[in-house]
Amino acid sequence: MSTLLTTDYYPFGPNTDAANWEDDLAEFLGITPAQVSKEFRDRYLEIHDASNFIVSIPWHKKISERITKPIRIAIKNYCRGDDLASIVLCGLAAETLTIIVWRTHEVQIAGKTISLKEEKILFGDKFEKLEQEKRIKILSTLNLITPVQDVLFNKIKKTRNEYIHPAENQTKQELEDARALLKQILSLLKSLSNELNKFSNSDIRPESELRTCMAYLHAAGKL
Repeated sequence: MSTLLTTDYYPFGPNTDAANWEDDLAEFLGITPAQVSKEFRDRYLEIHDASNFIVSIPWHKKISERITKPIRIAIKNYCRGDDLASIVLCGLAAETLTIIVWRTHEVQIAGKTISLKEEKILFGDKFEKLEQEKRIKILSTLNLITPVQDVLFNKIKKTRNEYIHPAENQTKQELEDARALLKQILSLLKSLSNELNKFSNSDIRPESELRTCMAYLHAAGKL
């Protein structure tokens, strides 16, 4: 029960237990079921496979605002054909993920967790203020992420930067890049579930939001 109360429900596709997943998709996209076109369904399904299939994301204010919400909006935009917005939002979610990985591992020096002051001395600034490239290098060097996760983080960073700085990308393929980034960020979410769960345990969801979550889960047949 406690797991359900601390997650954001996230309908990913027809392989979930929900009988009417297209109704969930319509609610997820903020449209009516009648507006769920074949293109919407196809685009939604093409970014999900066994490697990134997840049902929920742990709830925490920072996770909700900087990961869950951007990814939800990125998927909505992708389904609607706004690929550029999806690319930028995936980059934002990836940056927050690196910060969460760093915080949850509580790296120590001489038996004490590194303080913000020590981060500035060691890295030139607080970890959260560093460029994404440097954050990824630190996590990889300290073996806080796997080689596969390192590759995914760098792919997202590279593609996102190519669209933020147009001169870096002379032959844009927004549809293909948006699809790839969504698959990559979802794969990272799945592979970093332990870190997300640990981070989410540092906060308690307000009772009013618990009731809302319970009501939705009951309506969706999840309880």
